[in-house]
Amino acid sequence: MVIVGGEGSPPSAVGTEGRRRDPLTRLRSRRAFEARLEALLGDTEGSPRHHALLYIHIEGLRPVVSVFGSEAGDALLRRIGKRLQGRLRAPDFAARLEEDVYGVLLHRRGRQDALRVAEQIYDALSTLRFCWEGRPCLVRVAMGVAAVRPGSDTLPEVLRAADRACREAAGSGAGFLGGGDASEPAGERLRRGAAWGS
Repeated sequence: MVIVGGEGSPPSAVGTEGRRRDPLTRLRSRRAFEARLEALLGDTEGSPRHHALLYIHIEGLRPVVSVFGSEAGDALLRRIGKRLQGRLRAPDFAARLEEDVYGVLLHRRGRQDALRVAEQIYDALSTLRFCWEGRPCLVRVAMGVAAVRPGSDTLPEVLRAADRACREAAGSGAGFLGGGDASEPAGERLRRGAAWGS
């Protein structure tokens, strides 16, 4: 896929924007996402409130592509990107990290606030109705939530925690899990991780 900049755009600006944006969904790229996460982890000044990372796996993408083709898969990914972006506030940050994985950085969100927003995003994505050529396609979503604690965590640690919570959510059918050292009693739709800091 070729990205063409606006008329008069210098080549360096076009290339930089291409690296910062996913060409299909127009969300931020993984490179831009990791740069923002590194900046948050390194910002130990100012507000003591922490941030949160949402790791979202679209489990229904491969079946859609298998049955309907890549054009349908691309249309689904664009729909998900638009719906995801529409649920965020500035300066929250959404990106497409892999083929069927999205990431969201929630800026200066306390534990309860981050989990509330995560549930809203999960509900918005898991209730998406997507049809191709008049045939409905099932969209399944798994989400992991991890704390981003400046001065304490590293980028690989945060990504691993969110990915692990996402995999556990997919395996358990819980919808989404908050990463942490402990969780509240089982049986709840949402399991909240304990390691979020005060």
